[in-house]
This record gives sequence, structure tokens and C-alpha cells, in this order.
Amino acid sequence: MATKEERNFMTVRLALDKPCTNLLQEVLRQYVPEKDIHILLNDPAKKPNIIPFLRKLKKENTLYPQTGVFNGSYADFDLSLLYVLIRNLTGIPNHTTGWGNAPDNLDNSTAANIERIRLLRNKYSHASTSHLTDKELNKERKNIISCIHGIERTLHLNSTQFEDAAEAIFKAAKEREDFGENLTKCQDEIRTIQKRQVEHENHLLKKTEEMQGNILTVYERLDELEKPLEKTTRILQDWTSGIAT
Repeated sequence: MATKEERNFMTVRLALDKPCTNLLQEVLRQYVPEKDIHILLNDPAKKPNIIPFLRKLKKENTLYPQTGVFNGSYADFDLSLLYVLIRNLTGIPNHTTGWGNAPDNLDNSTAANIERIRLLRNKYSHASTSHLTDKELNKERKNIISCIHGIERTLHLNSTQFEDAAEAIFKAAKEREDFGENLTKCQDEIRTIQKRQVEHENHLLKKTEEMQGNILTVYERLDELEKPLEKTTRILQDWTSGIAT
């Protein structure tokens, strides 16, 4: 069973793999619709720059099929491929430190937020450990939500669907954790009640045994009292018989 820290780690991975990936698919789609991407892929000015990245990702055959042109969907693209295509095909301006570099903390441009998502994804894809404390989880949640919010507000969707999807993942993880803690608390309370019940039953049993012992003692005392009474009764009977004769 996964530990709390392991669940925290997987929560961040899920937020990056789902809402963030879906968001970048929409970013690419807004600038380059699926039906038009083959035009840019075959642009003599862009093709030499993008081919090395695609070969590294082993996606060259996907975007440059042996026959025809690409006519698939961005829904099949992962975050790494989306980053390469957005960087090379959309014309989104560089952030202040340039594509491929960690952005300046004060840079809230679309490119900077896309870069941050890429770096976060790489961080958790190649992490040497799969543990994350609650404090670290809260920090990464804020980072991810901030990036999504910064990108999503530039889209034409006029919604917060990707931000909401990410928040839902973190909320579900928190509710599951709270449920686990409440379940443990209830189990502890049940064990405490059962322990008290056993102690109460043992106490009643002890009292019953004591009462039975006391009753037995009373019977024994009555037996002891009956013996002299019987003797006195016989004496009186003998005395009465003597007078009668």
C-alpha cells in the first residue's frame, strides 16, 4: 500500500500528465489547427530545426509518415512533443531567458509558464525518489495552478476548465487522505469502545461472582445459626415432654 508521501508524488505526476498535457494540446491547436500542421512541418525554414527534436523523441515517423502527411490528433501527443511543436511552430515569443532555459521568476509570459510546466514534468519524470511531503505538495500545487492559470487566460476558450481539472485532482487526493484519517480515527474509537465494553463486562462478571460468594456466605451463616436453634428446639421439646408425663 502506498504511503502518504508516495500518494503526494503521484498526485503531482497526475496533474502534470493530464490537465497540463491537455492544456498544451489546446495551446498548439489554437495557433496551429491539426489540419494545417503539415504545412508548417514541411516549411523549409522550420523543418531543419524541428527534425532533430523529433528524432530524439522518436516521433519523426509520426509527424512525417512515409506516405502522405500527418492527419492525426493532438490528443495523442505527450507533453514533451507538444513543447517541441509549440516552441518551433506557433511563433509564441521567447520568455526573457529564452526557450530551453529556466525562466525568470518574475516572467509571467505564456512561454515562461509553458517552460515551467516542461521543467516540472521533467523533474517528476526523472526524480530519484517518489516521495513528497505535504509542504512540498502544497508548493507544487501552487506552481502548477499558477502556470495553468497564466496560460489559460490567454486562450480563446474563456473558461478555467484546465485549472479546474487540476484543482479537482488535488482536491480528490486531499479528500481521500481525509477519508483515510477519518477511517483510522473511527477504527480507533471502535477499538476503544470495544475495550471499554470488555472491561465493563469483566467488571459485571466480577461483581456477580462477588455477589454469589456473599450469598453462599449467608447460606453458610444460616446453616450455622440453624444448628443451635435445632438443639434448643430439641431441648424444649424434651422439657415439654417431661412436664407432660
